[in-house]
Amino acid sequence: MGNYRARRPGFLEAWKMRAAELMFSGLPDNDIVTELWPPDKSLPDEDKKKWINNRRRRLWTLRNDPKFKEYYQSIVTEWKVHNVGPALNALTGQLSQTKDLWLQNKAANDVLNHAKEFHTTDEENTVTVRFEGMPELGEPTAEE
Repeated sequence: MGNYRARRPGFLEAWKMRAAELMFSGLPDNDIVTELWPPDKSLPDEDKKKWINNRRRRLWTLRNDPKFKEYYQSIVTEWKVHNVGPALNALTGQLSQTKDLWLQNKAANDVLNHAKEFHTTDEENTVTVRFEGMPELGEPTAEE
């Protein structure tokens, strides 16, 4: 997706890309290890533990690799591009379709808070969104 250097063929080894995708999906390290490198079933339990710990250290080292971080960030950015827009559209729809003023305020607050995330200073891809003079809607309070 996009013109990310990290997405070009040969930038990162296939197993590292798979590791990044599994990490992004929220799997714990032990599950990532067994997915990437299924252990030999003939190993005794003690050797399996050593083997898994060795692979977990390999994942820990991988997390500090700048190329791996760049690839992982491209996954996060792709997810945001594909999902934040529809989510904001759904919230925007709630602004006009609900009769409950509390829900309208909550939806409006969520839209404005998420829109602030798109204010970046990246030299290559600059997206600037500013809402000036907008009041903080806040949460509803009990009327006395």
